[in-house]
Amino acid sequence: TVFSRWWKLRELCGTVNGRTVDTSCMVSAYLVKNNSGNCLRQRRLLIRYLSLGHALHVMSIKYGKVDLEELVKNKLLEANGPEFQALSLANKPDFNIVYAWFLQSFSQCIEDGYISSKVSNAAMQRFVYYTGNMSPL
Repeated sequence: TVFSRWWKLRELCGTVNGRTVDTSCMVSAYLVKNNSGNCLRQRRLLIRYLSLGHALHVMSIKYGKVDLEELVKNKLLEANGPEFQALSLANKPDFNIVYAWFLQSFSQCIEDGYISSKVSNAAMQRFVYYTGNMSPL
């Protein structure tokens, strides 16, 4: 029925939003090696990507479109930067692009030794599983 499809979408959206918040907490807690400048920059970048993905997800649900200027105003995007350009070329509010940026940067943090592989493997598996079950509206 229409209601059951709507309810399933509601559950999936809640799962993605919840996992994004959980992952942000994990990044904040575990990406702290030596508090080096580069490690802290990477942590800020990862948190920004998660916040940007979350904002795009909410915009896709609420408005069905992306307001890039609002994202710039909220300091989630740099005006006319490469991320801004990539999102402006997307034909719909595709938050999966942003989650891919997050995963790429997260993998780099693992390679650079900023987070233990034990923690990172568990986080990556959970994150990929839950975000892989969603597609933009």
